Amino acid sequence: MKLAPRTEAAVVVLTALVAGLPLLAGRVLGGHDVATYLMYAPQVAGLLGEGTFLPAWAAELNGGFGGPGLLFYPPLVNVPHALLLLAGIPPAVGTGLVAVALLALSGLAVLAWMRAWGLAEGALAAALVYVASPYRLVDLYERTALSEHLAFLFPPLVLAALASARPASPLRRTALVALAAAGLLLSNLPAAILTGVALAAVVLFPATGEGRRTVAISGALLGAGLAAFALVPAALSGRWCATELFYSGGSPYFRPSQHVLFGPAELNPEFGRRVSWAVVALAALLAIAFVAGRLRGRPDPRRGLWGAIALVAFLALLPPAGPAWDVIPVLSKLQFPWRLATVLTLALPPLVALAPRRAAIALVAAGALASVPWYGRFTAPLAAVPAEAPPPAAPGTAFPDPQDVHDSAGRSAHPWMQNPGLLDVWFVPRTVPPVSWREVVEGSAPSSAPSLRRAPVASRAGPVRWNVTRWDRLSKSATVEGPGGALLIRQLYFPGFRVEVDGAQRPVRPDPPTGLLSVEIPAGRHDVAWSWTPFGPLPAARAVSAAAAAAVFVLLVVPAFLRRRPTPGNGFRQVSPEAPRR
Repeated sequence: MKLAPRTEAAVVVLTALVAGLPLLAGRVLGGHDVATYLMYAPQVAGLLGEGTFLPAWAAELNGGFGGPGLLFYPPLVNVPHALLLLAGIPPAVGTGLVAVALLALSGLAVLAWMRAWGLAEGALAAALVYVASPYRLVDLYERTALSEHLAFLFPPLVLAALASARPASPLRRTALVALAAAGLLLSNLPAAILTGVALAAVVLFPATGEGRRTVAISGALLGAGLAAFALVPAALSGRWCATELFYSGGSPYFRPSQHVLFGPAELNPEFGRRVSWAVVALAALLAIAFVAGRLRGRPDPRRGLWGAIALVAFLALLPPAGPAWDVIPVLSKLQFPWRLATVLTLALPPLVALAPRRAAIALVAAGALASVPWYGRFTAPLAAVPAEAPPPAAPGTAFPDPQDVHDSAGRSAHPWMQNPGLLDVWFVPRTVPPVSWREVVEGSAPSSAPSLRRAPVASRAGPVRWNVTRWDRLSKSATVEGPGGALLIRQLYFPGFRVEVDGAQRPVRPDPPTGLLSVEIPAGRHDVAWSWTPFGPLPAARAVSAAAAAAVFVLLVVPAFLRRRPTPGNGFRQVSPEAPRR
């Protein structure tokens, strides 16, 4: 019996609630990457509270020495966590609530995609298997890769916008494709690259049609323009940060060839085996769905398309493909070939929808059963999150800010959440010497200027008296009195920093032993201000995104305006006397 569309949507939401039940029943996410999202949330919330809405320098990261992570990490995932924090919900709870909501939304997106493709009969099964497939729960519970978890929402939206009969206007459809494509790019770049190849294969498929192909290409380009404010700094991050430590074929622990199916995965071999089994289970579901559809389903060329996409993706994550991942520049930055499970997961709904009804139901049950080993894995009890807020600290005396550490659950007893220094190891500025970075990680920095551990400024030439006059996220100032020479400021040097002494801008450079901001000042009493502003290509990239946003607005509004615009004659269509009546 075919359920009503609203009932199907309710079933999808209920399934997502069951899949996320541990996060609604007193548990919090505690997987491998959770600390990143927990520490980014208060940084973004603090910036939003001061009116900064685009990615910027995060002053409290890395023991209060600051860091550029927000500039280079896809920003969309941090926004709901920050908004919930501003509403009073701590990130440890907010991340779980958002994750469950995204499970539901991704399933609803698949419902829309399948209906737009004329597969309404199998839409519910397709949506359910997308919500509860093995890799989705690995991603959520064990990896806690929340940016990739968010990225699962957008490919179905791209495909639904392309195939849907409404809106009829190609201009509005282009705008919708652009919004979905931008969402994907702003969520997780590896997932965007890998699923983008699959989406390109669908677009180039002959059955897509020339008109929709034009819409897809135009929408993708416009979506890239919308995301330019984040794509440009991410593409250039290797210029300013030592990204090769984590994102290259020469990385000691993140070399892609180590992370092929059942690869050695020296950093975490147990997880490497577990995620490999999840991929195998996913591949088995895909094979059964394809064969069942071929044997008992109606002929449909899309089955062959998605079967081919899944087969190529699976072959590309087998061990023989490992060396290619290490040497091909784009692939070497993706870290883990098993990320192709995102493509396999995307291929599963259409193959299930094209399978016979009984086979589709069995595949949903099999997918849910295969996901059980990861259900609720690595979650922590809410009691592991410190509840009592610390007393407020005077500006410039405690690093990192105790309130940010509290909001990040940095002093949690859970090992994957624990991060009292708010360390962001993924984006280390190149100007930081390895010895100094080691001290930051150990909490003993800087040994060459120990007074900076409890002060915003210091000098190696002698003691400095200081008084904070402004202490915002991106702009700080203090009255300083001390010897002349190099004044060290407790922020890592990075492009975009400006320092003013008594209202006049002064040259700023990295201090060689520490990588901190250093500015020359004369002896005596001075007003010193330091601030971070977008640098180099960032303003241009943001201008591109603003122009693309204006274009999307025009594409959405103009077709509706043209349809509703009245014709001359008091809003009524004029009919000539000679026109026959009908």
